[in-house]
Amino acid sequence: MPAPAWTILDCSCGNPDAGDRAGARGHRVTGTDIPIYTVRFFVLTETESGWTLSHHSARYRAITKESLGRAAEATGFEAVTWIPGADAGFHQPVMTARRATVAG
Repeated sequence: MPAPAWTILDCSCGNPDAGDRAGARGHRVTGTDIPIYTVRFFVLTETESGWTLSHHSARYRAITKESLGRAAEATGFEAVTWIPGADAGFHQPVMTARRATVAG
């Protein structure tokens, strides 16, 4: 049985190679390459009546690893781990986390 697909948010992805490799392995990847001024994010969602598109934009601000980790935990992720960029084969650190399971 194949491993379950991950949902990956590639923040400040720059070079898309890592996202492309993860996508080729069946993972769902969203890449955001942060421009100097405004971040734009488009969400395409399938509904029973067809497809909807929503657009969101915000002014960019830098965020620390600690802040991003706390935000991930506050929104239901667990086991937040940072891998140094050199160890992950990148020039920037990589955060991994799991979606918390809900008993029920």
